Amino acid sequence: MTVQELKEAVISGSQVGREEALLLAEAPLDKLCAAANELRQHFCGNSFDLCTIINAKSGRCSEDCKYCAQSAHYDTNAEAYPLLNPAEILAGAKYNDKQGVLRYSIVTSGRTLTDAEVEQVCRSIKTIRQETNIQVCVSCGLLNEEQYRRMREAGATRVHNNLESSPRFFKQVCTTHTTEDKVNALKAAQRAGLSV
Repeated sequence: MTVQELKEAVISGSQVGREEALLLAEAPLDKLCAAANELRQHFCGNSFDLCTIINAKSGRCSEDCKYCAQSAHYDTNAEAYPLLNPAEILAGAKYNDKQGVLRYSIVTSGRTLTDAEVEQVCRSIKTIRQETNIQVCVSCGLLNEEQYRRMREAGATRVHNNLESSPRFFKQVCTTHTTEDKVNALKAAQRAGLSV
């Protein structure tokens, strides 16, 4: 299939398969860029959804993700601090709200949060939603459905959780959790009513 045919198939609702995707690697760059722009225009128009983050808990992470400066397994000199208080998190949300940012994500290091930390994050979310127009996202590790539900009830709308690799290669990236652990956390978030 040509780039044009693949673009039209995607616009019609089809997905690009592995073999078709590999063919795109051989396509002329100008045609590939033009088709990508047409797809962006079709699906997104000329708008985008900007999300800023606050590093609400930094360093000393028990996980051994090879790419992460916050892992306790590597000497990266990353700043380490416990979960920020709601006033500090709110200050960042207010600043970003004034800049026209639509989403603000509370991001924490570590495999997961304790229930007490989840409650503290929920207080932050409630305050942000009461005092700003910004939407709140979270990226707080491998939480369970009840923890995500509490965050949604507090006012969070979206969860970020990167899938860095295919399950087959993931052990080269991290040995302390699996892709399946991450997918299960994302499914828990969806069951709790959050977008991912």
